[in-house]
Amino acid sequence: MKIFIGGASEDSENIREIEAWVSENDHDAWPWDKPGTFTIGTSTFPRLIEISRQVQAAILIFSPADLIYYRGDAAGQPRDNVLVEYGLFASALGPERCAIALVGDSKVASDLAGISVLDFRGKRKPRGRIELNIWLRKLTSNPIDPAVAKQIATNEKLRNENAELKDALVFEKENSRKLKSLLESENVINFHDLSLDKYWKLLFDYSAVNSIADGIKDLIGNPQDLRNILESSGIYTISEAIAWGHSESETENTNPQENGKFCRKALRAFKMLGTPNDIQQFVDNADRGVGAAFRNAAEQHLSENS
Repeated sequence: MKIFIGGASEDSENIREIEAWVSENDHDAWPWDKPGTFTIGTSTFPRLIEISRQVQAAILIFSPADLIYYRGDAAGQPRDNVLVEYGLFASALGPERCAIALVGDSKVASDLAGISVLDFRGKRKPRGRIELNIWLRKLTSNPIDPAVAKQIATNEKLRNENAELKDALVFEKENSRKLKSLLESENVINFHDLSLDKYWKLLFDYSAVNSIADGIKDLIGNPQDLRNILESSGIYTISEAIAWGHSESETENTNPQENGKFCRKALRAFKMLGTPNDIQQFVDNADRGVGAAFRNAAEQHLSENS
């Protein structure tokens, strides 16, 4: 299905983004600035009429491209030609096949009040993308089932959350590298010399923490076992810093599916509250093979990154 994308020349970045989303849904995006759309020597408006007969839907980007004064106040509104294009495509295709994409703080004509729009302004952008995907699917000849539409929205939300999580992980890795650099520059600690305090140093490495936690989680029956191992090793400061119960009650958490989460909690607590001696004491004294698992995971990580 061919979908025209119109907007002001200043909307190039938004057009490229919407063009990519339309293509991801297996539609043929036709942005207004696509080479060859308007040939030299031809009139724009008649060409737009031709295009409105060649596409099956249209998206018009309403951005505050022009500054106007409305009732004494300055406001931004879409470029005049974009408003004309919306009227043209809505008339040719029907308003249900002509979507308004709001970008920025743009004033919308009162005649368009009540029309559903795709809202990409600020924090509404992830939700706007979900609505765009649903609208694109509704353009097909087969009506979309409400349950399917709900699932599509859920999947899109999860995809957005996953993308945000990946960004957060990248951010944390950058923090780890920056912290290493700062500590080394101030001669606080040398991460390249792993002969001393090597276990504590690894607590500042994201992949090392994951590797160590994975090595420990399979050796404990449940989170309470980890608590007992910490306390039997004399590491009370770390044990007391962790909320071991369920968040909704005071009962002990004995769910083995959360072993990994609590292992990571313990390692974070070691990093924030512990000392190199604390982590060494834990490695030396932890029973059930936990200390050995820590050593093995740490040594493996060190050999892979040496």
